[in-house]
Amino acid sequence: MYSIYNNSFGPDNVYGHSLDLLRKLIPAGTNQVHLDVGCGFGAIAPHIVAMGLEYVGVDISAEAVEHLTSQGLEAHLVDINQDRSSLISRLLSITSGRVIASITILDTLEHVVAPIEVMRAVRAIAANNSSPIVISVPNVTHTEIASRIVTGNFEYTTDGLLDHTHIIHFSSQTLKSMSAQAGLFEVAASDTTVSYPLRDMHLDLDAPSHHSAYYQLIAHVRRNSDKFSDVYQFVRAFLPGSPLNTSPWYKTFVSQQLRPFLTIVIRTIGTELYALRDTLLCLSGQTDMDFEVVLIGHNLKIEQQINIEQLLLKQPGYLRKKIKFLQTNQGGRAFPLNLGYKAASGHYITTLDDDDIVFGNYVEVFRSLHDKMPGRLLRVRCVSQSVRKSNVEPAPQASISMGPIQANYPADFNLLDHLSDNFTPCMSVAYPREIIHTFGLDFDESLSTAEDWDFMMRSYFLLGVAESPEITCIYRRWTDKITSANLHSGDEWEKNRMTIIRKHDSLPVILAKGELRNIRNRYNAASTDPFKHIIAPDNRLPSLIATEVVTQLKRKSISAITRRLRFWKR
Repeated sequence: MYSIYNNSFGPDNVYGHSLDLLRKLIPAGTNQVHLDVGCGFGAIAPHIVAMGLEYVGVDISAEAVEHLTSQGLEAHLVDINQDRSSLISRLLSITSGRVIASITILDTLEHVVAPIEVMRAVRAIAANNSSPIVISVPNVTHTEIASRIVTGNFEYTTDGLLDHTHIIHFSSQTLKSMSAQAGLFEVAASDTTVSYPLRDMHLDLDAPSHHSAYYQLIAHVRRNSDKFSDVYQFVRAFLPGSPLNTSPWYKTFVSQQLRPFLTIVIRTIGTELYALRDTLLCLSGQTDMDFEVVLIGHNLKIEQQINIEQLLLKQPGYLRKKIKFLQTNQGGRAFPLNLGYKAASGHYITTLDDDDIVFGNYVEVFRSLHDKMPGRLLRVRCVSQSVRKSNVEPAPQASISMGPIQANYPADFNLLDHLSDNFTPCMSVAYPREIIHTFGLDFDESLSTAEDWDFMMRSYFLLGVAESPEITCIYRRWTDKITSANLHSGDEWEKNRMTIIRKHDSLPVILAKGELRNIRNRYNAASTDPFKHIIAPDNRLPSLIATEVVTQLKRKSISAITRRLRFWKR
């Protein structure tokens, strides 16, 4: 059933936005035909005429066509649901060899059975003069619709996004894929939004309030994953080109078996190849070899690039074929991470520093966590060790351990602690790839430090965490070279920490099943012993810290204790 609407022109609605695009794309003074496909009552007709164009409308509604002709405008009765060749012939006969300056298809394609065929027909009409084509369709992925679908509410309405006469529902990706396959290539956009809640527009008294925590959470997820989440109608301008017939406009699924389990992203500046050599050696001996490595060279000089390439050539063949070597000269610390995570094809993605050590069970333990609780962040235990460079001639450079392994990172993920600072090194957590490719999260490139903590917590707020107490990696603390820990001042670290805390405070969060119990237990423990929840996982507090606690307690300086404990745990 086809409904005809007599909507009025407005500068902020789909008609006004479409005219803005046409004015930008059509040279002033053009005296040619504008073809309005699915014209309805011709809301844009007077404005098209005012531009100096000859208006021609086509529509399935006899009432609409009669209205336009009574106004002295040219309009024809056309059913655009007919097959492509018939539609092309009908439109060509109507235009009668006249030069077509532009075409619009506004709020029409969602009402037809095969919109891609209409796009192909219009492309054929526009091809002779490279005429711009403006298309508008409603966005079914609007946050308002998403909030209703979650609660099982997908009721059609008399008009709007869920108009009961809509046959095809469009998202930004649907429109992009369909138009590209039809041979239309987007050149401009002027999407519309609504300035008042859709619940008021459709008089839906049962819609969730925009001020509720539930709606804010849905809106937060939608904004991260889709920059068009608040778009009401897509209004896009296209030019005709060669059709893309290589793939369908709808999504097809690739076998999960073709992807590795884990992608290990390593960023390097190419200055300490002996350390990178150790890291690659660790990966060559994994008990689970179902991984790939994305090695990102950041701001490399040509000599450093050559040295890295030579190092990679020396790796065993089975490891070498797992490594993708990419380079970038852009951005700060976070930029290569974003590049690597977006290039990853694994089910999970982790960051491994180019100077740290992983044990042979590194990938295996991540997989065991996935098998138990798939879809969460996977967290293993990390330890630390002091190291320095060795320069014993004539042996090549190497690293030397300077002391025992320190178990100063907790075995469990304590949310309360992690809300204030980071106690999980980057290599000890793996992220489901959906956090990047579905939820749209990325590393904050405005941060000069602690970008991994910020990213981990924002991911945790959405997915929760699965954890193992098993030690699988060593964070190496260098005593004789510049690292991020000493490259940036304490003030800079604190500034970034407070920026991250303020950001997290502004987010709606999800607490995974069981997390409330963990918080309650830690709160109860802290209420009787304010330091119990931060005792080391083996239930021993180092004597130095214990002495500090006693001293500060005597001084009644809780803030001083907190700062000292934070320093110890870092």
